[in-house]
Amino acid sequence: MRSSLLILRTRCENPERNGRKKRTAFTRMLLSAAVVLICFASAADALEIMPVTQVKAGMKGVGYSVFKGAKPEPFNADIIAVIPNWKYGDTLILARLSGANLEFSGVIAGMSGSPVYIDGKLIGAVAYAWTWAKEPIAGIQPIEYMKRLWDNPPLEKKNAGAPPAAPPGLKFSRAGQTAPDSSRQDAFTAAAAVTGQYGEIKLAPIKTPLLLSGMSEEAVTFLSRALAPYNMFPMQAGGGGETSPQAPGVDDLGPGSVIGCPLVTGDFVAAAIGTVTARDGDRVLAFGHPFFNGGPSAIPMSGGEIFHAMSTYEEAFKIGAPGRVLGVVNDDRINAIGGKIGAQPEFFDVAVAVRDEASGVTKKFNAKIAQVKEMAPMMLISVIGQSVKSASGAGNELMVGVRIDADIEDFPRALHYDDLYYQDSGFITLDSIAAVAALFYNPFREVKLKNVRVAMTISHKRKTLDITNVRISEGKFRPGDTVRAVVRLKSFEEKEFTKEIKFKIPADARPGLFSLSFEGGASASQPSPVPAASFDQYFDQIIKWPAQNSITVKLVYPDKAVGLEGRELQNLPLTTTGAIVQGADLARMSFSRFEKISVARLDGVISGAASVPITIEKEFQQ
Repeated sequence: MRSSLLILRTRCENPERNGRKKRTAFTRMLLSAAVVLICFASAADALEIMPVTQVKAGMKGVGYSVFKGAKPEPFNADIIAVIPNWKYGDTLILARLSGANLEFSGVIAGMSGSPVYIDGKLIGAVAYAWTWAKEPIAGIQPIEYMKRLWDNPPLEKKNAGAPPAAPPGLKFSRAGQTAPDSSRQDAFTAAAAVTGQYGEIKLAPIKTPLLLSGMSEEAVTFLSRALAPYNMFPMQAGGGGETSPQAPGVDDLGPGSVIGCPLVTGDFVAAAIGTVTARDGDRVLAFGHPFFNGGPSAIPMSGGEIFHAMSTYEEAFKIGAPGRVLGVVNDDRINAIGGKIGAQPEFFDVAVAVRDEASGVTKKFNAKIAQVKEMAPMMLISVIGQSVKSASGAGNELMVGVRIDADIEDFPRALHYDDLYYQDSGFITLDSIAAVAALFYNPFREVKLKNVRVAMTISHKRKTLDITNVRISEGKFRPGDTVRAVVRLKSFEEKEFTKEIKFKIPADARPGLFSLSFEGGASASQPSPVPAASFDQYFDQIIKWPAQNSITVKLVYPDKAVGLEGRELQNLPLTTTGAIVQGADLARMSFSRFEKISVARLDGVISGAASVPITIEKEFQQ
């Protein structure tokens, strides 16, 4: 095999020996293709590379990528320049691509990792492209930098360590729980993370398509905003992993083949795709740039097929579907991702049941979500949200009751959370399932879920209420007295009614002037103003968050307290508090003390708040 390769390469490098003084571009591409195909067929042969120091402007190369089906097709790569010290001290190869319709489409999202050869030797992978480019100019990541993943493999397989930070495309609300930001300005800011702020032109990693199956436009919009910082863009692509029609060679994972990263499988599918650069036995290199740049990883890895390479005015991208899971991406660094065929990724099960009160029909959905800490919360949100969308049809003007149960790895307590929310946007609002999503963004430890079980009931009549005022029978009470409060509410139809709430003044309440605060669950402040100092405390704050159909009654004290290391410091002189906190911002850390004394639930999402002053007198003593 190696002798045949040397003969063919000699003929390619010395056309005079064949009696030809000039070789056409078409013939050159065919001969180069033949050389590379021989390399593909000889898996036992060592990978032959051309160091970047030998690559010169004017050289002609051939690259491989899949544009339809699963078989790699050739394209031309003419070297424009070799740029030293481009980024991180490394060199970048700049090339003009042609053939395979690239003159028309430009560099295509999903080509990341496409191998490029000169005289049968691998020089690197197509990995970078210019934003807003009018020419098919690509940055090629030199193969010797990608091979660092093989030469210095990861010490361990992991998806562990610090929890992920919430993406800039999302914002925090309700006790640090993450919610999608629907403002146009914030959506623009998230998109600018990839496209360059205010039209900035730059050479950036080629975007990674996230192929979605069974998901709606609303899911695409949500994920587009959330995933922009990861250089990914979602699209509806159809297909269903192992159940979809598959082209021959879909599981090859050879150079130029599709590599998929299935993040969700089952009734819904979400899979990122790119291209394999090189393979050595059960090891593969791909992308030529990072995925999440997470180092040692365990991201599911598959092959895949391409339905079409689509070109639009804004973007050119591949549409396709992943194949079956074949291993894991076990290394994710700045120059490439590395995979190991045969290794087993980790998933957690999600089961969602949605009952429509109008029809009495219950629809069930099942999915597996990869234990990838950067992606798991957003995939979970999308699966639950899409289940509601799929079960409700139109999905607008819905009241949704939700019960969530989840088991956490290496944590003895199970999560249980009930809520009711109103949706008018056509896609689930994150506040309603933030009890689970917030777990992933805690500041204490990485969270892996064993399973998530969600039961939902939907109705198509809006039930939203606003607190307008509160009356109490009198203003003076003693500890242990019963208070009768009448809360006035206004419905969406502007119908007013009252709700009587009875509760007792705490038996240990001290005398003085206080305030009774009545808060609707949709407007409720955090259950504890004291910052959590451990994952246990953080977990408690999540499960104690008021449901949106509740009215919480609080006895608010006139004095301030300070939250420090999970504790509430009360009645301390300012000098003492300052000495303990040691120069921290006391104004930010201090809060009005309160005690929760009652919770009432109604049939509707409750917003607003109202307060009334009361006086607690000394207990009468004879």
